[in-house]
Amino acid sequence: MYRIRLICILFAGVLAFSCSALADKKIEMSGGPKGGGFDRLASRIVDLLDEANPDSDAYKLSSRGSLDNIRKVGHQHADYGLCFESDLYLAANGLLVGDTTRYLTLRTMAVLHRRTAHLVSLKNLGISHIDELKGKKIGVGMPGSGSANAAGRFFRLIGLWEMVDKQYLPQDEAVEALKNSVVAAIWMLTEYPNPILVDLADDTDIVLIDIYPLGKKHGISEIMPFYRATDIPKNTYKGVERDVATFSDAAFWIAAETVKSDAAYNALKVVFSAEGLEEIADSGMVVTQSINKRILPGRINPLHEGSVRFWMEQGVELPVSQIKVGQ
Repeated sequence: MYRIRLICILFAGVLAFSCSALADKKIEMSGGPKGGGFDRLASRIVDLLDEANPDSDAYKLSSRGSLDNIRKVGHQHADYGLCFESDLYLAANGLLVGDTTRYLTLRTMAVLHRRTAHLVSLKNLGISHIDELKGKKIGVGMPGSGSANAAGRFFRLIGLWEMVDKQYLPQDEAVEALKNSVVAAIWMLTEYPNPILVDLADDTDIVLIDIYPLGKKHGISEIMPFYRATDIPKNTYKGVERDVATFSDAAFWIAAETVKSDAAYNALKVVFSAEGLEEIADSGMVVTQSINKRILPGRINPLHEGSVRFWMEQGVELPVSQIKVGQ
């Protein structure tokens, strides 16, 4: 009887160990709405992690975007996710609309790039200023996406959110709606040049509307310190022959605090290798190491232990506030 019990105990232990080992090999990353920047970037990161470790099972989770990713990673329903600095800041402080949870278990892996707010109309619609959008339909992105969140914050700040007819559309559908004058303008928080907008500008005359000057009058830099004044340079898009004053937000790669240190460290080594960055660039996305030296220090969420190790090896000077004691 004793031997039978011992065998059962040993078998249970081996089974538990095997399940744990398998669980460690499964990598879940939460991206964004289909076809959007986060969706494309998450796909490429997952491919890189899969290629680097054939024994792992890395895959991308469907997602509504930045806020969805914060909640999934914060509740440990995903290992990794992509989000905006604005959402990360608000989530850490319990300031998300309708959600007072303080997401303090999120760990920063890296800053990937900055995304810039675009407010686009067609020249033949005669719209050149934000105030002229009152009462009109605007494509603002999918619900919960970084674009929609930024649009809501900005238009509430300037007092226009309740005065416009919001259309929650993905990028490709929003552009089609604008081309057919179903909407008067579209809002995107995206890289520039955005390939979809480049194609639009090649097909028809577009207008990029200044955003930041009106935001500055309403105190955007004090109320929303996570947004940075940014210019879209002239001639980025065909026919737009002046710099356009807007703002940008930083895109972050975040991890659950339960992700093992070595796993996070090795993931960063793969993605930020010369080969990894080149592969990401081939997909039309630009990710660099240099942006981390400028932005990582002083972020509100502590870095993951594996991230601290990686970025210190790259010469990034991190303040003590960025290193979670006892990780």
